[in-house]
Amino acid sequence: MKKLRSSVSYPRQPSLQNFDTTDDMELESPFFSQPDLSTESKTCSKFTHHWSHKIHPHFHEEPTAKAEVAPVGAAGVLIGDTKTSDCNTSRYGRYWTFFQRAKQARVEPGLVKTEVLHEEAINTATCFKILKSLGMKKHCQVKVLMSNLCNLAWNHQDMVLTVIQQYLQENDKQLATKHKFRILKVLETIITSGPFLSEHWIQTVISLALQHMIQVTVLEEVYQNAASDLLVAVWMHSSEPVMSKLFSMLCTGKFPHRSVLYTMGKIIFKAENNETMHIGYPPWNSSRENRNQRSILARVMKTRNNNQTPVTSAYDTWESHLFQVGAMSAHSLTEKTWREELNREIRKGDCSYPGQSSEKACLYMYYGVVLRASNNRLLVRENLRTLLGTSHQHAFQREGMAITFGLAATRHLAIVCSVLEEFGKTVILGKNLICNIDQYLEDIHWKWASSTVLLCYGHVAYHRRDSILTLADNIASRIVCYFQGSHWDGPLKKSFLTSTLMLIAAINNNKEVKSYKFSQKPWLVLCLMKLIEKEPQDTLCTSARQDAMQAIVGLSKLKPHLEVKEKSKLLYNCFQSIFTLPLVKNLEKHTCLMMDPPNIQVLYKQTVHALDQVLQGFLYENPDPEEVHYILEQMVIWMDSELSHVRQRAVRSSTNLLKFIVEKFSFKSKKKFTRLGCLVGILGMFCGDPDDATRQQAMEGMFYLYTILLWQKGLHHEAEAKLKENKRTLFICPSGRELASQTTNFCSSSSHIVKIFGDHFNVSQLKDLTMTVVDNLHCTCLFRAQTAAKMMYNIFEFYGNQLKEVREIGKRIYLQLGLIRHMAVKKAALLAISLLVQQHTQEVVFTFLEFSISMNRDIMELWKAVGSNHQICAKVLHLLLEKLGHRPSLEELINLRATFSESLAAMNILYELIFVPEYQNALKMIFPQFFFSMVTQIHYVSELKLQKENCSISVEAVKSLFSKNRFWKEFAYLELQDAWTQLATPISFFQGVSLLSRAMVDYNFPHIPGIMLHSISMLQMKEERQRMVAMIFFTEFLRSPLASKLLPRSSVLAHLYKGIEDSNLMVRVVSLHCFSNIVHSPEKGGLLRAQLPAILDALYDPREMVIMASLSALSSILYQLGKKSIGPFSLDIALSLRPFFDDDREIIRGTAIHVFGILVGSIETKESPLMKEQVCRSLIPLLFRLMDQEVDVVKKAKFAFFRCASFLKWKELEKLFRRIAWEEGLQALHNIWKCFMENMFSKMDLFLSQALNYVYSKQWSMRTAAALYIGHTINLLPYAVSRVLDGKGLILLYEAFAKLEEDEEKFIRHVATAHFTSLQRMAQLM
Repeated sequence: MKKLRSSVSYPRQPSLQNFDTTDDMELESPFFSQPDLSTESKTCSKFTHHWSHKIHPHFHEEPTAKAEVAPVGAAGVLIGDTKTSDCNTSRYGRYWTFFQRAKQARVEPGLVKTEVLHEEAINTATCFKILKSLGMKKHCQVKVLMSNLCNLAWNHQDMVLTVIQQYLQENDKQLATKHKFRILKVLETIITSGPFLSEHWIQTVISLALQHMIQVTVLEEVYQNAASDLLVAVWMHSSEPVMSKLFSMLCTGKFPHRSVLYTMGKIIFKAENNETMHIGYPPWNSSRENRNQRSILARVMKTRNNNQTPVTSAYDTWESHLFQVGAMSAHSLTEKTWREELNREIRKGDCSYPGQSSEKACLYMYYGVVLRASNNRLLVRENLRTLLGTSHQHAFQREGMAITFGLAATRHLAIVCSVLEEFGKTVILGKNLICNIDQYLEDIHWKWASSTVLLCYGHVAYHRRDSILTLADNIASRIVCYFQGSHWDGPLKKSFLTSTLMLIAAINNNKEVKSYKFSQKPWLVLCLMKLIEKEPQDTLCTSARQDAMQAIVGLSKLKPHLEVKEKSKLLYNCFQSIFTLPLVKNLEKHTCLMMDPPNIQVLYKQTVHALDQVLQGFLYENPDPEEVHYILEQMVIWMDSELSHVRQRAVRSSTNLLKFIVEKFSFKSKKKFTRLGCLVGILGMFCGDPDDATRQQAMEGMFYLYTILLWQKGLHHEAEAKLKENKRTLFICPSGRELASQTTNFCSSSSHIVKIFGDHFNVSQLKDLTMTVVDNLHCTCLFRAQTAAKMMYNIFEFYGNQLKEVREIGKRIYLQLGLIRHMAVKKAALLAISLLVQQHTQEVVFTFLEFSISMNRDIMELWKAVGSNHQICAKVLHLLLEKLGHRPSLEELINLRATFSESLAAMNILYELIFVPEYQNALKMIFPQFFFSMVTQIHYVSELKLQKENCSISVEAVKSLFSKNRFWKEFAYLELQDAWTQLATPISFFQGVSLLSRAMVDYNFPHIPGIMLHSISMLQMKEERQRMVAMIFFTEFLRSPLASKLLPRSSVLAHLYKGIEDSNLMVRVVSLHCFSNIVHSPEKGGLLRAQLPAILDALYDPREMVIMASLSALSSILYQLGKKSIGPFSLDIALSLRPFFDDDREIIRGTAIHVFGILVGSIETKESPLMKEQVCRSLIPLLFRLMDQEVDVVKKAKFAFFRCASFLKWKELEKLFRRIAWEEGLQALHNIWKCFMENMFSKMDLFLSQALNYVYSKQWSMRTAAALYIGHTINLLPYAVSRVLDGKGLILLYEAFAKLEEDEEKFIRHVATAHFTSLQRMAQLM
């Protein structure tokens, strides 16, 4: 017999879950609960006659009452029992009767072998008993029987089919409906799972199925569907006989039976589903609605290769046959009975039993082809309106209407569009005019009418795909309008996506699409973008994301291209919607309560694959390397996520995109990846990711980038070898993770990444890599920021000398430094900067200088890193001093429109570097240049009349050069003479410079020779400011012993003569004044000393003017003589000046104190004891003058008091200076008294006696100072005072306190009263 082989592969073990769909089938044992058929049964007698000659040789003994082990058939079915009971014996007897009859029959032993006959007999008997037992109860046992029968049919198909056929024919009237239903389901499974079916059985089963398809039973549609499913199973082996029968039943002129529609629907669906598997749409979701949508999308999305030539599908074949059916049935539209039957079937809203969706789909399809074939336009319009007036509640109703409209549109496009437009305006868009929105939504039959209209437009687009280019914009505008104007829910979104996909596919499949401009593309993209954005971020239960992105892929192939802003927002929404989803295992938890849950694993993979297609679609739209860089840049924010699964998804998408480029574009495109360095930098960050999967994906992406690089460098053979090696070494990880490549391990470290790519990079690519790495320093992920810092270090280490545009790199580093969150990363970045500055010192210094106009922590850390190499520090300082010397005027700055002054910025940073330990050695080396530049900078800043802050910085820099280097005597000299204020004032600036130089000369400042030599070089400069300051330093330093041996007299005179001829008046005056210096006129010393007696005599003149002139002359002579030959007159001058300390005239008092301070500073410490005694006797008056009412007197008293302390060589002069200079109030007096007593304790009696004299002073400030001093002394040093005080002295103290207690000043009275108790305690010690 000829047998037909099937091209469809079938499973060995069929599924039997739906064999019994009834709810009340609690069955008993399949063998022994139900009595046997009558012994007169034709089936039984016929089997006995047919098989008796094959069975009888094996049964020679009678059955006994003893238990026997029953034989087991080939299918493993038990046909006996081992229990010894009457019941079992009777049951076993019935089997034995059958075999006895077979024994009595005639047999010819030579025809067949005994073993084969024995097996066939047992199989036949087993099959017969299973069929009979299917009518019994116990559903679970029925399933086992069905499975055993199917297994038996796998090897003995003809025998099983023969038994089933004869069993049904001879017992049709006796079998219950449920029993026959089960036999039909078994028969369907046998045929479906069988590898082939002979022509005889094809015809036989078709007849059997057609017979039972139209029977009316108690199971109603369920029974008819079982027969229809049997017909579908036959169709899978041979389609032509089945389809000829079905088409003949459709063309009878009557309304087709529902089983015909059900069968047609199932066949069409199976054909389309088979195609769907081949084009990438597996049936991952078992819901009928999703399956129907997938089958629709499968039809419209298929293309061959990369061109847009449609592929002829099985659906197109069905469509052509259906058109013929419609043409033959078109006249039925005018028949009342036919229309009533049609409307009744359409209005059935129940879709509870399995397969009804297929029946309904075929019903609507049949309706559509009939309307299409009709030539009565009015009748077509009326039917379409009536169809839209039915319920829109269920998905199969909405999809069915869309199918009908789509088919009708193939001939009646204008009518279809008119009906849809009318329905949309009146019912959907006009719903707010005719009723309340809440009432509209409550009407469940009309709630999703807009979804129906959307689907209708999609089917119209598909069925009119040949002329779609003229319709696309209108259809798209309607889709957008109805979608935006409706309530967004699940059905609406699904309908919108389905219609959009059908429209886009129809456009793309058109041959003239390349020249077509789709004007509605931006609006569709906007809707898709909003839809993706509105999807829940914590669940993935539908294919909405996937379908939306598939639509975007289709739109990316159409013109016009998306704007950059639109594309950026679209990519952001796609990445946000997918990358931020929870882990797949967490997504699965959301579906545990769903009745029909999707396969989350497959759904997630499909959605991610759709995202990859979106990215690839953009590359197809714009095949440019810049597009790749743009897309990867959009992923950076997701790569920077702290969540490992978000990073992993972003890196995976990036790697897949690069892989796609390597396979499709890299080797063929003429355009080069000019920004390959950026891509290496972006992915290179993740080669150190703690997550294994992310790290592996990143290394694989680096491999593809390296392949692209080799190809662009012309190393084609090496690139191809790398790819082949990668393919060979792909392996599956033992832990079951995704595929990984051993060859990607070459990027396992940051130094290796930099090395292998840097060796091939040009200057521009190195810059891009560096910039990208720098931009990643501020990442929130610690590992990524650390990797960036390491890569930056390696770049500077290996290729620092090749870098160009270093200033731009330096700017980027500074901007990123303040954003770095991890201290370890910041330290690593600063260490890398120390490498860069070694190779590009000038560029780095000038770059960082731009940000130094206002200092902050970050810029200081940069400068510390710059100076970390001691060999570079001096060069850095020289460059800064060079910029400091470029001092444009204010007008020049305005004309140049400079955003900042390099000179001011250099001043700021140089001031800060004074306190940085890394620069200390370099500062000592260039101290003269540094000092001179800062002094001249003070004058420049004051001339610009900028904020006081700028001027104070330059002054503070000069002050810090003294204090930081422990030159406290010079610093005190300048501070106590208010030299800093004079320096900061333009009018008194040069006077302050003079004080500055005199302080250094008086205390033998060690840097005088260096400053003097630098000043000589500055005398040649064009800038007048520098020449004036240089000349002042030069002339003042000539008095210093350190400078006297530095230059010969002739050289000094040459510089002075040149100064006289200088164009600047100040330089000429200072030069002329220097000729009167005693250094150049030794005989002048004697003349000056000869004038001293007359000047001292003039001090006794009562006239104030004469006294002031004498003090001024005395001050000038002391300055001119210096420390030479003043000794003999020092005591006389001291004795002459001391009485003026208490003069009532503050100007004379202050001047005398100041001259005394100059005198003490000009005498040598090895002077006579008498001079020291006079200095000691001056301490109390000077100390008390610290409380003088006049501020100027106080300042001069501080200066003279510190000079005396220095002359007497007090300990801790630095501490004393701080207390004198900066402390105020009673606390300052207490601290000064403490230092005073620590150094002059032996003179306590002298100081007490002097203090007692001031108790009777006319000046209340002196009385206050005396009271405080005496009170402090007797309170804190009672024992010491008691030892130096006698009875007469004690009486004087009592009298002094009595006088103070009666003083007119309240504070003095309070001090005296407070310390009177101390006086009494001290008296008790005597």
